[in-house]
Formats: sequence, C-alpha cells, structure tokens
Amino acid sequence: MKKGEYLQEQVGEKLRQKRKELGKSLLDVEVETKIKQKYIKALEEGAYEVFPAEVYIKGFLKNYAKFLELNPELILKLYRRERTNENTQETLQGADSNRQLTSRKIRAGQNRKTWVIIGISIILSFGYFAFRVFITSQTPHLALIEPIQITAPTETETRIDTEEDSVQLRGEVGVGNSLFVNGTERKTFGLPEFSITLDNLSEGENEFIIITRNQFGIETELFIIVHKN
Repeated sequence: MKKGEYLQEQVGEKLRQKRKELGKSLLDVEVETKIKQKYIKALEEGAYEVFPAEVYIKGFLKNYAKFLELNPELILKLYRRERTNENTQETLQGADSNRQLTSRKIRAGQNRKTWVIIGISIILSFGYFAFRVFITSQTPHLALIEPIQITAPTETETRIDTEEDSVQLRGEVGVGNSLFVNGTERKTFGLPEFSITLDNLSEGENEFIIITRNQFGIETELFIIVHKN
C-alpha cells in the first residue's frame, strides 16, 4: 500500500482490520497491552469522547500501533488528519451559525433596548473569556519525589529502570485534585501527597501516563517509561 492510500483510511478501521488479521480479540489486546477494552473499542470506533484527555488518545494509539506491528508515527499522523478534518467541519458549521444569528439580530430592529442587550452580552463574554484565560493558565501541580525527583510538565520522557515486577511512586499533587494513571483514577483522598504502585511490569518498556486534574478540569500530565531489565 502506498503512503497516500494508507492515509485515506480511518484510524479505527486500520486498527480493527490489523487486529483481526492477527487473530486477536479485545480481551487479548487488553491482557497484553494493559489498555482497557473500552478504550481499545473506542479507538477502533473513533469514539474519542470516551477519553478524559487528548494525551490518553495519543498514548494509547502509540501503544496499540506497536502491539499491532503498525508504524506508530503513521497512525498518529492519520489520527491528526482525521481530527483536523473534524475540527474544520465544526468551525465551518459554527461560522455559518454565527452569521445566521447576526442576521436575525439586525432584522429584529436597531432600537435602544437591543443595543443595550448586545453591549451587556459583549461585556459578559469578554469577562468570561478573561476568566477562562486566567483559569487555564493555572496548571495543577504534579511532581514525583521517589524513586526520582521531577516536576511536570517536562519536555522529555521520564525513564525509570528496574529489575522488579513493580515500581513504587511517591509524589505531590494539588489539594483536592484528581489523579489518573493510564485512564484509571487513583485515590488521593484530597491529600497533597500520593503513593502508587505500578505493577505487572513486562520485560522492556512499560509506558504510563500520569495526569492530575483540578476542579476546573485543567490538567497536567507526566509521561513515564518504566524499563524492566
């Protein structure tokens, strides 16, 4: 298959077809990759709304592609093209809706009450936008203390080497923030420190995505590779 033809396929179609060629069930994939079946099925069906954050989608796509012996970079490129097309369509639909709304407002009349309402709406919208900008700039705290010391976000992958079947992590998060490891919530009980175990490690590289989320839905993520010798 030529590269251009490859990129014409949908991500889910490509993954599902390759899995069936290998004779693997969803349960087989879950056991060997440690990715839950509901996320595998969502990737194959393009149901990206199932995932709590974009970083999960990309991380799981990369792991799943490696398992299926597909090129992870091409799969991610296919995914980005697919999402870009979706966003473009949504933008065009949104622009059309905005034009229709503006037209209706003009036809409704240009009396004083209408302009007052419009002015108030603009002020409220600006205030909300400023508030969202402020909130989104406040990224939640996430740091590891043991077995290594690092504070997220980082520009590079974090690597931990071990000869054991599990690794104990101790770290810090913001008070009251949630903590997730590969999509599964780990209880912090509202405390600023956490202790979690990454177990059932396979030989070679084991990839983990740790995410903390505050009450506003803002997230900080840390990508860890645990290499079992």
